Amino acid sequence: MTSNTSKLLLITGFLGSGKTTLLNRLLSLLEAKKVGVIVNEWGAMNIDASLIETKGEDQIVELSGGQIFCSCLSGSFVESVVAMAARGPDYILTEASGLAKPSVLSSIIAEATKRAEGRLIYDGTICIIDAERFLTLRQAVRAIDEQVVYADRYLINKCDLVDEARITEIKEVVASLGPGKPMYTVTEAKINAEILTGDAQSFTMKPNVRYKGWGACGRPSSCVLRTTSPVDPEKLHAFLIEAKRFAFRLKGYLPLAPEGLLHLVDCSDSQISIRPATFGTGGKREEGLVVIGKKLAPPNQEVITGWKQQVGTDIYIEE
Repeated sequence: MTSNTSKLLLITGFLGSGKTTLLNRLLSLLEAKKVGVIVNEWGAMNIDASLIETKGEDQIVELSGGQIFCSCLSGSFVESVVAMAARGPDYILTEASGLAKPSVLSSIIAEATKRAEGRLIYDGTICIIDAERFLTLRQAVRAIDEQVVYADRYLINKCDLVDEARITEIKEVVASLGPGKPMYTVTEAKINAEILTGDAQSFTMKPNVRYKGWGACGRPSSCVLRTTSPVDPEKLHAFLIEAKRFAFRLKGYLPLAPEGLLHLVDCSDSQISIRPATFGTGGKREEGLVVIGKKLAPPNQEVITGWKQQVGTDIYIEE
């Protein structure tokens, strides 16, 4: 290993599990280090990049419109990692899409390591698990178990929102999928430096046909909702309650009435958050709401119908 070798650390976890919060926690831990960041979003807009707190010398790369373990983005991911490693950061932190399917991890890491010519070492994958939703969602979305299997360390997050019996059950499931690997229970993705240590066993794991495909819900699709005027907060909240029926996640920035100030909207089946936008130092600041649906076809019509019934203002939809 050369003196300027970069450590590549991946973060996986389903939509809404706390990956971006964890990434910011890691950046705080690595404040004295030079860090590169890659943020992967399933939808066309990269919301999470705008929430990341990087230092002035840190580099951030956005990869949107798919997941980095798919042929649609894996080439761009490898190129980004190799280019970033050439700049000599201590760490390259990668936040994968919440819908990442990492069973092909070993071949992608092998290609990146080879092309980096000694400037890159794989430091493992941290999978963050949503204690509220994990046991339910894993029944429908195959990628959830796949993310656990192909990780090296586990962070069971939001433990303050469930009882001890639920945490014990989650630990048993995770231990059966990834026996012998470190496991931490936390709230709000609060971590210490211990999370940065451990083996990178996932590099040696081969694809498993068990995780081929997407499961009962099929491959999720997405669209972007854009408004033409500020939105009434109460009507927006009513729309989000309706949207939980057909969407795994809604996240983005919308202007709220009466002032038209941008707010961060973040909704999953377990929570709704609407708060004034406070941007990090990374990424672009783009207005719109990414909707990740539960079906193969984009949720365009459900979005239009729900918005018309609950809000009533004009919108347009992009895929």
